[in-house]
Amino acid sequence: MAFLLGLIGYLGYNLSLTSAAIYAGPVVTPAFLGLVPVVLAIAGNLRQRTISWRKLALPLSVATLGLALVNGSSLKHASGAEIRSLTIGVPLAILAVTLWTCFGLLNQSALARRPTMEAGIWTALIMTGACLGTLALFPVGLACGVFEFPRLGLQWNAAAPLYICAVGSSLVVNLGGSLGWTVASQRLPVVLAAQLITMEPTLGTLLGLLVHHKWPTPAEGVGMTLLLVGVVIAIRVFHEQRNIEITPTAA
Repeated sequence: MAFLLGLIGYLGYNLSLTSAAIYAGPVVTPAFLGLVPVVLAIAGNLRQRTISWRKLALPLSVATLGLALVNGSSLKHASGAEIRSLTIGVPLAILAVTLWTCFGLLNQSALARRPTMEAGIWTALIMTGACLGTLALFPVGLACGVFEFPRLGLQWNAAAPLYICAVGSSLVVNLGGSLGWTVASQRLPVVLAAQLITMEPTLGTLLGLLVHHKWPTPAEGVGMTLLLVGVVIAIRVFHEQRNIEITPTAA
């Protein structure tokens, strides 16, 4: 199961995400990925009813509006030159959303059946599955000429920063992110964990603005604020629900 999760959540997800960005552009693709928190929260509550839909409606609505404002502002500045084919890129982006949703649901279900599993061991198994899947595709990459870095001028002396960033991203983002998600999955219902993912587009937007030395637009500022408000509301709703569940009923 852990190896399968590695294939779904890392190999399959990253391939579909990268391909979607190539065909649909670097702005349209994240707009679709912004749907992950909403889709995962709905799917998680359908699969295992954690909280009433009435109570879940408010944080979901606030988060959806925030995502629409953040991504909508970015879509306005999307360049047509960056888009090769929406008919190919959009289905790939939807596939990425589907794969991540499946990963979130399967991962929590697997951990629920293994309550004594250590987070570090589970993360290592998932990463091993992703590595084995990547190695299995190595011959395909050779046949497609993917690894002809020297011919492309990507020798170490010319592309060292690129390789260093790639390795650093693998260790910090993939390994650290997987470990954090495992710990969260062991302690939180998937519906709440999905709401916390809305911090990803917020932090991504802030990082992008920092790199480009820009201030957020009014729409981006309101959108990020709504995302934070949605997370706070979701935490409060689940906290109240937990207090109700652990409070003994009066005789």
